Amino acid sequence: MHIALTYLLEVLASLFGGACLLRAYTNYHGIPLQSPLGRVIASLTDWAVLPLRRMLPKMGRLDLASLLVAFAVKAIQFGIQNVWLGGGLWVWLEMTAVGLVQLICTLITVVMIALVLMSWLRGDPDVYDWLQRVGAPLLRPVQRLIPPLGNVDLSPLIWTLGAQMFSRSLDHWQDQWLQRTLLVV
Repeated sequence: MHIALTYLLEVLASLFGGACLLRAYTNYHGIPLQSPLGRVIASLTDWAVLPLRRMLPKMGRLDLASLLVAFAVKAIQFGIQNVWLGGGLWVWLEMTAVGLVQLICTLITVVMIALVLMSWLRGDPDVYDWLQRVGAPLLRPVQRLIPPLGNVDLSPLIWTLGAQMFSRSLDHWQDQWLQRTLLVV
């Protein structure tokens, strides 16, 4: 039962926290939330972000309210898991920080895969346009270094592999760190 609850908590926190991070990212890059996917993100996060934004306004392009909500969601998730594990404050803070970075890696992977699938399947043009705008700030630097091979752009693959390799490295590091830390506690 513990594993099922941990998994459910991870999925819910990742979906909501990911939506908040994506909202902050789109705000930073000036990408409007007017597409179908953007409206889903806004409707998922408005209830938590907008009240906080009254107290914590944007700093230039930085959407602190969305970032704080994403952090809080992961902190709550790992706070609950920390109680189950019996870890202390440092374990909780480390799990939260690593969880946020892994969530960013997952978002990069999801956006890149969605971009590739949408380019192959020619889905909704509004969704594809929005995904291209979201992916462009990440893809452009890689595209300058590695030009397309024929008509195949390798930059989404490079980002996906890099994000997944980094996330797995963090998993390995975190597992080792938690084993040492929880054995000491």
